[in-house]
Order: sequence, then C-alpha cells, then structure tokens
Amino acid sequence: MNDLVPIRRLHELQVIIKVAERCNLACSYCYYFFMGDDSYKKRDPIMKCDKFVLVADYLKNGVRDLGIQDVKIVFHGGEPTLMRPRDFRLLVSALSDALAPICRVSFGIQTNGYHLSRELEDILSDFGITVGVSLDGPEQYNDRFRLTHRGKGSHKKVTKTIYRLHELERERRINTIGVLSVIERETPIEETFNHFVDDLEFGYMGFLLPDRSHDHPFAEGESAAQYGDMLIALFNKWLDRQDVSVREVAKVISYFQRYIPSQVEPADIFDKRTHVVVIQSTGEVSCDDSLIPALEWRLSQRAYSIVNSSLLDFVNDPGLLTLDEARLRLPDDCAGCQWRKICGGGALENRFSRARQFDNSSIYCEGLKKYYAYIANYLIHNGYPHSLMQKILDIEGSANPTVAI
Repeated sequence: MNDLVPIRRLHELQVIIKVAERCNLACSYCYYFFMGDDSYKKRDPIMKCDKFVLVADYLKNGVRDLGIQDVKIVFHGGEPTLMRPRDFRLLVSALSDALAPICRVSFGIQTNGYHLSRELEDILSDFGITVGVSLDGPEQYNDRFRLTHRGKGSHKKVTKTIYRLHELERERRINTIGVLSVIERETPIEETFNHFVDDLEFGYMGFLLPDRSHDHPFAEGESAAQYGDMLIALFNKWLDRQDVSVREVAKVISYFQRYIPSQVEPADIFDKRTHVVVIQSTGEVSCDDSLIPALEWRLSQRAYSIVNSSLLDFVNDPGLLTLDEARLRLPDDCAGCQWRKICGGGALENRFSRARQFDNSSIYCEGLKKYYAYIANYLIHNGYPHSLMQKILDIEGSANPTVAI
C-alpha cells in the first residue's frame, strides 16, 4: 500500500505490558506459547526492576510527543501474577507517577486466576486496577484445555479466586470483574453463559473466536457458519439477561444505537485511532501479539526497544502504518458487503494470508454475516425503524444484501 499517512497525534493508547513471559498454565490453544513463536524463551521470564522507570519514561515521552489524552495499561503475560507483588507495586507506582500528571491513565490486569495473594489484592485496590479473568466455561469444558503443566484442571482453583474477587467487589475495594472466554465448537455456549452468570455472578463477559487465518483455516468438521450460530445463541441468551454486558453483543447493538452518518477524511481517522503497543519483559516494543497467527508477517517486522527508540518512531513504522491502512481500507471482497461498517473486514489476524497479507475478508466472514443479519432482523421485528436500518446498511449499494427488511 502506498502513500501511508504518518501519525502525528493520537487520542488514546492501549499498552500491553508483558510483565511475565511464562505461565503457570499450559492451555493447549494458547497463541502465545503454542503457535510457533518461541521468542519468549529468549526474554526474561519476569520483567526486572531496572526496566520499570525506563518503561514509564518511554510512555511519558510518547504521550507528550503524540499529544495522547488517554492511556490504558493492561498487565499481561504469560501470567502477570507470577511477578512478585512488591515488584508489581513498584512498576504500577512508576507508571502512575510518570503518566497521571499529564494524561488520563487506567490500569487493568488479565489473569488466569490461578493465584491471588493478599498483597496483590491490596495493589488492585490501591491503584483501581480492573480485573479480567480467563475461563472457558463449566469445569468439564474448561479443563479440557486450561490445564497446569502437570495436566491438572484449573477450574476449581480459579473459581475460588473469582469468589474472593467478588468479596472484594462487595467491600468496594475493586471494580466489577469480567471474564474472557474462548468460543469452542464442542462447548455449548448457552451452558457457558449460564455458568458465568448464575454460578460465578459475572456482570461483564467477552468471547474470543479461536485463532484462525487463511493459511491455518478450520479443522475438519469446523466452519465459519458454526461460529455464527454460536454467536447467535449467545445473543439469544443475552436477551434474557440484558443486565449483563456481553462485549460481542454490545458492539453490534451500540453500532445501531449510536449511528451518525458522517464523512471523515482518512487523515482524521488515523488521528483518532486507538493504538496498541506491546512492551515485552526485556523492553522490546512490538505490535499487538494477537497477530501471532500472522506469524510470518509479524516476525518480519523491525524490532524496537524502550532504550533506543521512541513511541513516535514505533507508531510510524511502515509495517504498523500498513496495518492501519489495512484497517481503514477494506479488502476488495468486502466492497459490496452491507456489514462492512460493523465488521471492518474482521480482525486482522483472521484476514491474513501469505499470498495477500491482510487483503482478505475474515476467515469467519460467513459466520459473522449470519450473526449480524440475525441481530438486524431482530431489531427490525421489534420496532427498529426500517428506513434507518436501510440507511445504515447502505443496502442499495450492496451487491449481496442478506437482510430482508
């Protein structure tokens, strides 16, 4: 792609800090450890204390250079709770001291929930760190994949952590916790939803589609349409419990609720985008590691470091600008699709192929269309204005309309 638009200002930055490059679980589907990228083995298992101020200064300078107003920091891994609590407190303190005076900063942690110490509870409370727990449904389903290195299931121990976190919620020491789950075709999503809501009392949940790309497509007997059906089942469960926030439902519903027709120039879109930067335990800086399914592309990208580069340099790397361009300019296959404004072509990792890079529609395209069509039809049949839906979806210009309205 030519004429890449340089980034001079950003409104928001999401920072994923890999405080641990190891994990106390060995989930069989984990993209980070089991999808062919062994670079984690060359990094420090746990981020060392001498990196804390360097990371904080790198971000502080980046905020000033790019005029960033909001920074959202997520502590990740591996498993971030493997870092000693006293070191974790030092890291969060360094980040807060550097960033709070110059921008809005918030903290979150994504954990497998296998370990929660009293010291860590205090840190979560003191810094207002939001907590996301990874879990894949009831015990019989979760423990097929989310195992310890000795092959022991994790569900029982993780649920104890969840109950403790709910106690901290009731004591108003932490904010409402959420759960993140991977959709699995042999796991009834209705049972997972019920377990999360009725047994574990989650009010916030998100669901991830399995890592697939055009070079690593579906397994035998698996299809995009099946995942569309599972998302539809998830939507139907949410209809009975609309007090619960489900990310994959909220995304679609809010699109129709908040739609405002506008014409935005490409440069403005770049300026208002949220950027994701990953800082590894050794201080390496890389793009969102959800792109590991596009491993060949990811490994071909230039390496950056908090020591000898700036955030301004990083976000203007040609490879990252190409990603932005890919998000902005949809694949040719999407040009006539009425869902293009909701879908955006799908997640980049699900669009990748060696032959065409990110110039493909999502490997989940058929299933996503099925899901969006179901919700759109539901809204229409329950009073959503026909004319507004038509305008939003731009059906007159769609080559293959799939919603009967």
